[in-house]
Amino acid sequence: MNAPDNRFKEFEEFDEFSNIDTNNLITEFLKKPKLVYKFIFKTNPEIYFWPLLIIAGAANGLEKGLERVVELDGSGIGLLIGMLLGGGALGWISYFIAAWFLYLFGAAFLNGKATAKDFRVVIAWSNIPSMATVIVYVLMYVLYGFEVNGFMPNLSDTEYYTIMGLNLVSIGLILWSLALNIIGIMHIQKFGMGKALANILLPTFILFAILWFFFRTLWGI
Repeated sequence: MNAPDNRFKEFEEFDEFSNIDTNNLITEFLKKPKLVYKFIFKTNPEIYFWPLLIIAGAANGLEKGLERVVELDGSGIGLLIGMLLGGGALGWISYFIAAWFLYLFGAAFLNGKATAKDFRVVIAWSNIPSMATVIVYVLMYVLYGFEVNGFMPNLSDTEYYTIMGLNLVSIGLILWSLALNIIGIMHIQKFGMGKALANILLPTFILFAILWFFFRTLWGI
């Protein structure tokens, strides 16, 4: 009885996947994250994996570059290009490290069964909304120049609320990515929302505690 039951279950799953437009998988993911996570891990976890990680690293590098530039001269342009290329080439390393920590703490403290590779896939896909924050940053610099990196005392009400609005959009995109990360961890770990959230927060708190203890000890010497 098990073999027919398994085949019927697989048939149901692939019938469910027929609702996914695989030619626009990223758009479908943003609309139906649970279903697309299920599809990705069932069919091909490697799909778009490296492009998403590289783009996320490049976007993060460009954001950091924009925060450091004070004038768009030759030096500033060189810094932006360097941060963009460096982020794209090496930024993926930080995501591999993050995935390893999430895997380690999930397995050690929450009895999680997912692999580090599973976490890497979730991180790659869940980063999609947060990648768009770089567009918000660029728009802010186009509108107000690199003065937004410092104190701007003479803002009009319109400028103030525009900058506040753009910052809120950035926060919203980051929270969207966090929600997608939680949904992904729920899928790969077979956790409820509380344990999935703990799988993210626990290693974060522990790392902060280690760093706090390290620097406190260092300053006390």
